[in-house]
Amino acid sequence: MKACVLESPAPIERNPLAFSDAPAPEPAADEVLGFLKSTTLEDLISDTQDGIYFECDKSWSIDDLRLNFQFSCEAAWEIKHGKKTRLLRDPRYTGITPEFWRSCDAICGESDWQLFGIATCGKGDPMQIMQVGHGAAPARFRQVAVGNTGRS
Repeated sequence: MKACVLESPAPIERNPLAFSDAPAPEPAADEVLGFLKSTTLEDLISDTQDGIYFECDKSWSIDDLRLNFQFSCEAAWEIKHGKKTRLLRDPRYTGITPEFWRSCDAICGESDWQLFGIATCGKGDPMQIMQVGHGAAPARFRQVAVGNTGRS
């Protein structure tokens, strides 16, 4: 895992934005994410008393500052007492980026990591057409604003 070093134990004598041939220090994942609970998707769901498991992103919107965002999905599952219960159609979640990431308290491990892709990067006018993707593991976020898009 590539990680960003936020604090250096010794003064930096070079421009911290400069590039170098030397490899950047790579801290262990537990040094950066040690405060998060690492788990499997099955355990993550069973450890959640009251929540929503979102699947299948459908649309998203984020402001120019990358601060306020909204995601809608095709489907989600209500979680009650550690079990997926009823299917929810057209769910959405919204938030403010730093608050959202601070609310993360668990991330699933490598066995649950998946590569996702989309057909367009969503930039430009006219729209740029290029395939993009990223990988992610399921994660749990607390106290996120959720609702229904009202489309169904």
